[in-house]
Amino acid sequence: MAELNNKIAALDGKQAQLTETKSRLQWLTRWSPESMSPIPNSPKTLLPPKRIEPSLNSSSSEQLETLVASLDDDEAVEILNLAISKNKNDAAILQTALHWMDDPSDRRKKYLNEIEQTATRLIGLLQSSINDQPNEKFRCALDFTRYRRARALVYRELPDVIAVRPIPNQAELDRHIQKAFADLFQGSNTEKTEFILLKIRMHRRAKEFGQALALLEKYGRTILPKWYQKKRRDLLKEMGWTHPYREAAEIYKEHFPAEVEKEKRLKSK
Repeated sequence: MAELNNKIAALDGKQAQLTETKSRLQWLTRWSPESMSPIPNSPKTLLPPKRIEPSLNSSSSEQLETLVASLDDDEAVEILNLAISKNKNDAAILQTALHWMDDPSDRRKKYLNEIEQTATRLIGLLQSSINDQPNEKFRCALDFTRYRRARALVYRELPDVIAVRPIPNQAELDRHIQKAFADLFQGSNTEKTEFILLKIRMHRRAKEFGQALALLEKYGRTILPKWYQKKRRDLLKEMGWTHPYREAAEIYKEHFPAEVEKEKRLKSK
C-alpha cells in the first residue's frame, strides 16, 4: 500500500495513471485479509436502475421465433438468414434473429459474425426510425442492439474463440471495438447500469484493472453473483495481488464449484 501511495505522489499531473493508481489504492484500503465477502458492500439503491430491452415483436417475428425453436442450429440459421434477406427493413424480424443468435449458450460465440452483421443492420433501421420520429422505445432498443454488437466484437478476443478463429487484424478489430463502445455511450453522462460488464471489460482491455475493479464493486449488486465473483477473482489475479486473489478464488470455488471444474477441463484440452 505504501508503494501505491508513493506512486500517486510521483504521478501528480498524469491524470490517467493517477486515476488508475488511486482506484487500486482505494480497493486495498478497504480490504483486510480473510474478510472478503461473496457479495459487494456497495448499496444497489444508489445506482441508476437497469432498463429492460424492449421487444419489437410482430406476428411475423413470433411465427419465426416459434419455427426456429424446433430446429437444430444449422437449420435455424439458414431459416433466419432467409427471413432477414426477405425482410431487410423489418426491425422485428431482425431483432428475433439477433436474439436467437446472441443466446447465452454456445451460440453467442458460434455466430459472432452473424450477430455483428444483424445488429449493424438493425442499428441502421432503428436510427433511421428515430431520426424520422423520436421514440423512447426505439432509443432503448437501439442501445441494447449496440451493446450486443459491441459484445460480439469483444468476444472475438476470448481465448477459446481465438483458438477456433484467429484474429486476422488486431488493429482493425481494435478500431471496430472502440467505435462500437463510443457509439453505445455517446452523449451519455451515466454509466448505463445494464451495460456495466462491457465497460468493465473495456477497462481490462486497457490494463486499467483498478478502475475495472472499482466499477465491479460499485455495480456488483446489479450483476449475477457468479460473474461478480469470477471477475473479481480474475482482476485481482491480473494485478498480481496474490493474497486477495487467493481469497477471491476460494470464495468463487466455494460458491460455484461446477464453474471452476469447467475451467479446469477447458485448460486441460
